[in-house]
Amino acid sequence: MENKWLNFNTAVEQQVPEPLPAEDIKRRIQERLVDYLMALFPNGKRRGSKFVMGNVQGDKGKSLEVVLDGKEPGLWHDFENGAGGDIVTLTAADQGLDAQRDFPEVVRFMADWLGMPVVSPPAVTSYQDDYEDLGPHTGKWDYHDGEGNLIACVYRYDSPDGKEFRPWDVKARKTRAPNPRPLYNQPAVKTAREVWLVEGEKAAEALISQGFCATTAMNGAKAPVEKTDWSPLKDKRVLIWPDHDETGLAYAHHAAKAVDEAGALSVVILKPPSVKPEKWDAADAVEEDFNIKEWQATTDRKTIKKAGLQLSDWNALRYQGKAPEQHFLAEGSFPMGVVSILAAMGDTGKGMLTLKLALEVACGHELLIEVLGGRIQQHGTVVVFTAEDDQAEVHRRLEKLSPARMSGWIIRRERRHLPDRWSG
Repeated sequence: MENKWLNFNTAVEQQVPEPLPAEDIKRRIQERLVDYLMALFPNGKRRGSKFVMGNVQGDKGKSLEVVLDGKEPGLWHDFENGAGGDIVTLTAADQGLDAQRDFPEVVRFMADWLGMPVVSPPAVTSYQDDYEDLGPHTGKWDYHDGEGNLIACVYRYDSPDGKEFRPWDVKARKTRAPNPRPLYNQPAVKTAREVWLVEGEKAAEALISQGFCATTAMNGAKAPVEKTDWSPLKDKRVLIWPDHDETGLAYAHHAAKAVDEAGALSVVILKPPSVKPEKWDAADAVEEDFNIKEWQATTDRKTIKKAGLQLSDWNALRYQGKAPEQHFLAEGSFPMGVVSILAAMGDTGKGMLTLKLALEVACGHELLIEVLGGRIQQHGTVVVFTAEDDQAEVHRRLEKLSPARMSGWIIRRERRHLPDRWSG
């Protein structure tokens, strides 16, 4: 056998690939997105332009969707819990990392899958560096735009002085709230018809866990209404659930005005049950297994803007409990608050009868006069629109009905400065 020796001095120099910056790594992952997703989540499946699976752990299912094409391949949204983001945040979730705090490690994992070296990205200043004295955060909520891109985070700290919330602007990488401040859970809001506006991420997540689409402004009732971007609620039916206190109710009215101006289809403020303790909110309701749908259908509400007739509002729950008492203008006839029609053949006295009714409602508050077989129950201002009779004819008819009252009532009104309750 002929011996062959390897001469390392003449060996072809190995080409070591150039290190890649993080953006190039992300772009290359996007170009091989289906292969990358199948490697990370073998239980997932491709469905047209989407990759679907059960959750960020890669379980079987279809509640989590990843976009495979478009301007930003890799955007994902979990319809079960409202979470979402880009391919970097999805990788971080799969690896049990924090996309912001552990960004260098996440990028390194993606580069390893590509078989490429990576230029270590500059260290991201941790949000917690500014609050080391508060200890580790006890809660964290991510704010995404409608496409699922992470734009802000809110951290909660439980300090000896009480709970504190601090925002983090992802784009600016600074401890501050973005300007304008975003709404929570925007990917789900984007596709929903009805949205609940509550105070705080905890309350929003409680409703989301029960199958409702919920959002909140950053900082809840302390959120500056004028600095919040309410535009995601355009063309939505918005139900506002205030905390059970004066601060919550005041904020609800300010927010309702802003939501209305943003173009919401309808805006309603729901009244918390009076028997509930102060500061009671959606999170408390879910914890105590409160019947939210029944309360939504039956509770008192302040309608800021109506959306017109909505058949879904008229369900059987509206007819629970004791029926409201009916009130009449004239005892036994002409129910208050509804339109009534007096119908009869011509020349039967309909005009005189209705004029008599108007006269007694406007002027008969000192006497118990019967009209249409019953006594007048309510008195107040009357407006009469006549389609056939002019002023002179109405005047003559009034004089025939009660000549003494017409002259005497006017004199008394002038002497006693009574309000004019008659418009003809």
